[in-house]
Amino acid sequence: MNNLASRIASVNEVAAQLLSTDHRNEESIRDLQDQLNARWNQFRQLVGQKRNALESALEIQNYHLECNETVCWMREKTKVIESTQSLGNDLAGVTALQRKLTGMERDLEAIQGKVGDLRLEADKLASEHPQRASAITGRLSEIDETWDELKDTMKRREETLGEASKLQGFLRDLDDFQSWLSRAQTAVASEDVPADLVEAERLLAQHESIKNEIERYGADYKRIRDVGEEVTRGQTDAQYMFLQQRLEALDTGWNELSQMWENRHELLSQGYSFQVFLRDTKQVEGFLNN
Repeated sequence: MNNLASRIASVNEVAAQLLSTDHRNEESIRDLQDQLNARWNQFRQLVGQKRNALESALEIQNYHLECNETVCWMREKTKVIESTQSLGNDLAGVTALQRKLTGMERDLEAIQGKVGDLRLEADKLASEHPQRASAITGRLSEIDETWDELKDTMKRREETLGEASKLQGFLRDLDDFQSWLSRAQTAVASEDVPADLVEAERLLAQHESIKNEIERYGADYKRIRDVGEEVTRGQTDAQYMFLQQRLEALDTGWNELSQMWENRHELLSQGYSFQVFLRDTKQVEGFLNN
């Protein structure tokens, strides 16, 4: 197209030159030029129509392809959930199931977003291609059916856990709390030393906010310990013994966090006092010098 457009432009330039010099054949030159430009415009219009038709067909083809991929994706996840039936309801099985269901929840969120995108795409394509609207929107029925099947399978699997679901929730809470505890310890273990009074005030205020956060998590810590003691009481299975060790490590980490906070607070308070001393000293020196 670009090459042909360049040639048409060249012909028009030649025609313009001839019109400026050959007045005897002016009418013939203009007729030929007009015919050429008319055919060129018609050709461009046909090319544009063909391009639009191809783009539309490609959009519809991609839509059907994405529908197929999404249906396969959902069916694959349904099979994964069904396969968890073999994990059992002992601690090892519930722990493995927790990991799988946690990852599966993220997958379901992604699938739900994809289903929403396909619904919007179907509405758009159906309005642009009313003659094919039935086939386009018809794919949504299969997607909705497969999506409902996936959600129902997930729901049934969670319901069949029974008492194990309590243990599952406890393990999730324990994981979340230990993750927070690790982050809190990292924050409290900071070795930043204030270089001036402003930074000293900022670090001290930041450290105080961590204390408030620790106090808010105190109720969570007590609840997790109480549930943990209930879950492990009288259990001799190796997995439960490992869980008991995790709870003991949780106690140690919680107590260490409080001590780490106190140590850091003392250091920051000293740094703040030192910066105040430096400020006051400079003010007094300035006063004496004046």
